[in-house]
Amino acid sequence: MAFPLPGEEKAPPSSAAAQELQRTAAQKEAARQGITISSVAQPTAATVGGCPTETLGNDWYCFYQDDNYGNRRLLWNAEHLSNVYFSDYGFEDETSSWVNGGGKTIWVYDQTAGKPQGTGPRLWTENDHSHSTYVGDANNDRANWFRTS
Repeated sequence: MAFPLPGEEKAPPSSAAAQELQRTAAQKEAARQGITISSVAQPTAATVGGCPTETLGNDWYCFYQDDNYGNRRLLWNAEHLSNVYFSDYGFEDETSSWVNGGGKTIWVYDQTAGKPQGTGPRLWTENDHSHSTYVGDANNDRANWFRTS
């Protein structure tokens, strides 16, 4: 989770150290897949909303508290085939914008009141390498959980 600095409206981009960790992870993933890293583009930080990305491996995806990628940012780069609950991060009913910088598909859901956790309608689908500056009035501050492809 990244927070805006005092007086700022958006969380800062990933630090140089975090970007180096991303490069290392991409190199390990390339080696695991038998790819020579020099044969593919080097991982870089994304320019959309400060959400980092990689050109291979576990690409990053981010959720933002405010529209236009403002305020707090939650970011992941792992596959989540089971539900991830925003309430575990103090982010339930907080998402207003998002970036999917990678190749995964992400499904975001609302929670149906009075039903077991992890039940409810899908709010939106994040296709690979896509983003939204605002989820729309009907979906704003309603996201409770997600999973990935």
